[in-house]
Amino acid sequence: MMPMTKMRATIVLVIYKQSLADSESFRSLQDNLAWLANQDVELILHDNSPAPQPWPSLGEGLAVRYHHDASNPGLATAYNLALHSACERGSDWLLLLDQDTRLEANYFAELTQATTDLDASCVCLVPRVSDGQRQISPMDCSKVRAQAYNRSGSTSDPITAINSGACWRVSWLAASGGFNPEFPLDYLDHWAFHHARNQGRQLYVMASEVHQNLSISERNRVSRSRYESIYESEYRYYSRYHTDLFPSYRRHLPLRLIKQLLLFRDKAIALTTLRLMLRKPD
Repeated sequence: MMPMTKMRATIVLVIYKQSLADSESFRSLQDNLAWLANQDVELILHDNSPAPQPWPSLGEGLAVRYHHDASNPGLATAYNLALHSACERGSDWLLLLDQDTRLEANYFAELTQATTDLDASCVCLVPRVSDGQRQISPMDCSKVRAQAYNRSGSTSDPITAINSGACWRVSWLAASGGFNPEFPLDYLDHWAFHHARNQGRQLYVMASEVHQNLSISERNRVSRSRYESIYESEYRYYSRYHTDLFPSYRRHLPLRLIKQLLLFRDKAIALTTLRLMLRKPD
């Protein structure tokens, strides 16, 4: 019997204002130490919190690096630092995690199996992600109002997915210049999958489902500055990259404005939408 090929990967977990002990993603890694021990894996803990924190051990023999950056540069910087490390050590895959993703053993098992003989044109694997009520990733992004994408396997369909749980092929990322700093946080995932499609690459939709605590799911708990960041990145994405949907995006803004005036406690958030409606394209 041939020995099973180990998955050679770099995992980057980005933390912000949360202890590692409270992180669903970190606890998932702790619960799957047997998988980690059987692969050729390095783990990078990128902490964007104001103050550094001690971190619990994940067991001997696992390469773990902790990087603290109180300036909170977002995700693109953390991912690009991890990509650099992945290139240096010769990792084939870069697995992205945020702090609020629950990953079960079947996800790791499918990841190992699927990457073994994946076609070179396929540059990313994504799980099905649920927030407990609905599927939030992957999504069919052929229209501005995206719908859940329900097929499994390799595809070149127009889909997007959230960053956490996505596993990218390092060689393609490096050749493509890494993650776009124009999207330090929001819409970085949309840009990455759009970029892959534009280069004629495929994605692989896994059968495994993971759970995500989505930080923006409760509209009245999200700060005005956070909404402003999201909307600014969204405008940049449609006006500069997914330009075929830009007219549809502009037509959608008045409906959003009405919804915000009716349902949001902070009515000033609607001013951001109004400014975007009146802005001339970049």
